[in-house]
Amino acid sequence: MTKKHAKCPFCEAKIIKYGERRMHCVQCKKTWTVRPKRRGRKAKRVTATPIKRYLNHERVPLARERRGATVSASRSARLRKERDEFNKKQVWHPVPDGPLILIADAIVKYRKGSWHTWFFMFLRAVESEDAIILPPYYAGGREVCSEWCSALETIHPDTLKRVKALVSDGHRGLMSFALWHDWLVQRCHIHLIMAIQARRSRWSMGRKRSEGEEIFMLTNCVLKNPCREEARRALSRIEEIGWTSKSKMLKKVLQGFVTSAEDYRTYLNHPELNLPTTSNTAESLNALVDDFCSRARGFRTVASLNAWIIALCKERGTIKCQGKYQQN
Repeated sequence: MTKKHAKCPFCEAKIIKYGERRMHCVQCKKTWTVRPKRRGRKAKRVTATPIKRYLNHERVPLARERRGATVSASRSARLRKERDEFNKKQVWHPVPDGPLILIADAIVKYRKGSWHTWFFMFLRAVESEDAIILPPYYAGGREVCSEWCSALETIHPDTLKRVKALVSDGHRGLMSFALWHDWLVQRCHIHLIMAIQARRSRWSMGRKRSEGEEIFMLTNCVLKNPCREEARRALSRIEEIGWTSKSKMLKKVLQGFVTSAEDYRTYLNHPELNLPTTSNTAESLNALVDDFCSRARGFRTVASLNAWIIALCKERGTIKCQGKYQQN
């Protein structure tokens, strides 16, 4: 009781002390326990709103606030607590019905003196334009075949049976898994074009500039021309240039392209699947992770970075993934 002359809450009669923490009414003879009020600040309610604002660039990072001002460690701790609570309560998007398209890519980062890899996977229904983000798979070290198999095995077996095609950059681990499950493979056009552009001659006064322009035009013909005969002739010419080229790196890229040319034309051979020609869906999430890391200005531990990546994926939920014919 906090009042000096408190009365019985039942009959409003006089009360007396009955032990250390109990009170006793002299009239109705009832007793009860008196619990003192908790002193200090009340515990703040943990909500998902601050985390969503932080992940969507609506809240200034704490690292930027520290410049010219003192930010207590309790604020950082509270933000981490809100992140952990958000990861605990926020559920992943359900897998869509019907046949599925799987998009996969990885991001590799160097932290605390070693390499760390996050494997991102997306599932999109054939008739949809939105791909859901699956839980990312983390592994120490570089991007290797065995870790890709472990990452893809985290997907439910019933879901893997509904996958019809895989869109990726052509990593050997992904190719082996797709071959094992009898999936169609659509290789990313952007990765191939960037590899060729980085190795062909583009100087205005270069002796091999005309050859570089020819390679670029022939590559576009193979990738985009629906006529198989014209694509076959262009591919034969690319093979000739690959054998006569003095650049070892360019020869390696062109020979690899000739070997797996059909994997770049899967979207033409199977228009009913509405396949995208690039893995830009995964690359856009990689860019979001890189941007978030630069805004946060580093993380103390890899576990903290992993928790923030999971929170970012859960907050996004889905990402745009349009097919080639829908884009046109």
